Amino acid sequence: MSKQLYNNTSQVVYDWFHKPADQVMREVGKEEARHEKEIGSVDSDGNPMITFRKKFRAASKVNDPDYGAYAQRPDMSEEVFEVAKQHFLKQLEVNIEERDNIQKNTLQQSHSQDWIEQRKRD
Repeated sequence: MSKQLYNNTSQVVYDWFHKPADQVMREVGKEEARHEKEIGSVDSDGNPMITFRKKFRAASKVNDPDYGAYAQRPDMSEEVFEVAKQHFLKQLEVNIEERDNIQKNTLQQSHSQDWIEQRKRD
């Protein structure tokens, strides 16, 4: 696969995931803010106080369209899916290499400039 084709396909996959997700999250955030204002859950400045709760999801849902034997097929072609999968797996390989390099370069920890820089990042 040429680099240009890879980059173009990678951008298509990114757009396919990112743009709709971003739009939905913005709409959900606005809806949540309206709801909080309606019920009077606002701070002293009138800003909505949005709370986040982790919802419990039963592990054994019957006929769940997202998991198991009843899972729906992806909404992308096999070709685009394969490119997205390979891109994701390639990113993991890079991260593993980085991890190994960080481990090697920080063995002396407090005497290692890399170790000091990594500690600042976290």
